[in-house]
Amino acid sequence: EYELIILANRTGTTIRGKKNSNQLIFDIPQSIMHDTEAKQKYIPSVISKMFAAEMEELIHSINGRTIQGKLGNVTLRSASSRWGSCTGRNDIMISNRLLLAPTDILDHVIIHELAHIVHKDHSIKFWRLVAAHDVSMKAHHHWLKVHGSTLLFLTVFTFTKKTWKVSKFSLSIRISSKGEIIRSKITFRIIFGLGEYPTS
Repeated sequence: EYELIILANRTGTTIRGKKNSNQLIFDIPQSIMHDTEAKQKYIPSVISKMFAAEMEELIHSINGRTIQGKLGNVTLRSASSRWGSCTGRNDIMISNRLLLAPTDILDHVIIHELAHIVHKDHSIKFWRLVAAHDVSMKAHHHWLKVHGSTLLFLTVFTFTKKTWKVSKFSLSIRISSKGEIIRSKITFRIIFGLGEYPTS
């Protein structure tokens, strides 16, 4: 579990972040603290850098006990149009939004992309291979269809204070024009590969 620390920087011009054993620390210029577009652009890319090594290790681990394919490069990116991809050279890309998903959902997407090392299409053989290593494949696929649109870092990084420090955070996805919280019973824990989906 990571404690999230967000600090306002009065002199800086770029968003910076670092990760240690139990903290994610973001240094955000005060000038863009409330700039939704800037946060949407830069924060996910910083998170990708923070977790790139862990994601590569996880994908190699899952590949070793499932598909056992010949992997190319592994990247974690701020992809919004797809959950993952596998190129003809077996390079695997995973969307960093999956860091906010439950473990089995992240594993599902990784297995899906690894299966493309063997089958470059979505043929019956491909789906059979995925199902062989993900017995709840249909349920996981359905979960992403229903809840995938909620896996947004802007949900996590919505704040109004100059300094905000939380280990579990209850946030509002929607805020009224007066700044009143409309929906507040949403909790997240940032745990790599062990994200908890909000229950309400």
